[in-house]
Amino acid sequence: MILIVAGVVIHLCFLLGERGGLIQIVPNAVPLFGMYKKHLQRHNAAERPSEIYWRRLESMGYTDRSDLEGLKEVYNSLKDETPPDLISR
Repeated sequence: MILIVAGVVIHLCFLLGERGGLIQIVPNAVPLFGMYKKHLQRHNAAERPSEIYWRRLESMGYTDRSDLEGLKEVYNSLKDETPPDLISR
């Protein structure tokens, strides 16, 4: 079932737990994660995105993977390295 509210298309999502769920398939859509992964592959990144994230966290001196400050800092540094026009490419 697809709902349209104020011109916005809403797709159904069913949570199956804290870390997973099902989302309604959107025809002709490209997942953002897939676009980011292809960008990394084009730049010869042999590591998975999650490995890059955790390695960066450790290189910044954070040892606790639940340190919110460190997680934000790593996210922002990776975001700054990602081209702003990635979606339009």
